[in-house]
Amino acid sequence: MLTNIKVEAKEAGAAGQGQNVALVNPVATFAQDTFPNANALGNNPATGWAISPQFGKATTGYFEFKAPVNFPKGAEITVTLTQRFALHTIGKFRLSATTTKPPFNFVPPPEAIAKIIAIDPAQRRPEQTAALANHFRAQDAELKRLQQAVAEWGTPVDARQPGAQDVMWALLNSKAFMFNR
Repeated sequence: MLTNIKVEAKEAGAAGQGQNVALVNPVATFAQDTFPNANALGNNPATGWAISPQFGKATTGYFEFKAPVNFPKGAEITVTLTQRFALHTIGKFRLSATTTKPPFNFVPPPEAIAKIIAIDPAQRRPEQTAALANHFRAQDAELKRLQQAVAEWGTPVDARQPGAQDVMWALLNSKAFMFNR
């Protein structure tokens, strides 16, 4: 059980303790019914984030900084994980950070997509590559907007693209063009 997560940040190379960084928007891939990962933000020794009965399975918790951490010389970030229950401790863990601007999508990919991602790209079959492309294209709002605009525009009446052909005809038949050939 993870009782508390504390994050502090200070300018790189600065002496002393850093300032507290507030964490928001907790999301987890799994949490025990009465112990969601939001409990790890409360610093309450009686609660925390727990994952029973899914011991030994990969579980991920995501938290956002309430405000960006930005120092002119860079930042030193200290993360303190507190566990008050000796029988329920974290096994392996990894901390990650990103400079991506919010909003974040903390939902992991579907299991079928995760399995494809785990395969070396050079070893993927064409249908696996297509499944990945389709999955991520389905999440791209700008692509959806552009596809909708193309659909609304409709197909051209004449497949020859007469506007381009007319311009080319005019150029080819102009005296100035013929003189410069």
